[in-house]
Amino acid sequence: MTAQKKTPRKTLSVAPIEGERFVFNVESENGIEFYRVDLTAISLTVRAHGTTILNTFNGQCDCSHFQFRLLPLARHGFIARCKHILAVRDYFLDSIMNEYLKAEIEAVKRQERSA
Repeated sequence: MTAQKKTPRKTLSVAPIEGERFVFNVESENGIEFYRVDLTAISLTVRAHGTTILNTFNGQCDCSHFQFRLLPLARHGFIARCKHILAVRDYFLDSIMNEYLKAEIEAVKRQERSA
């Protein structure tokens, strides 16, 4: 079995929709269209032996790939995410990490000033 080479994808532009929590516009690869991604639209709970082991937000996108191929899977409990949902999740994680690092730097500066 040979390893497949992954082709690098264009970084998609992601923008939060003002006034809507966890909802974003994502640029299509052609740069002409935008898709609406709602990270909280489909949530999944994975259980094992009666215990919840994972709560995850699958998200939902209005692109045709998600609507016709992935949405039926997500509705049956599978994690099924298109590239637009993945782009939003990357954007969201990067935002959280940047805020965390800023707070950490400020805490160090406060400690240095008080020492």
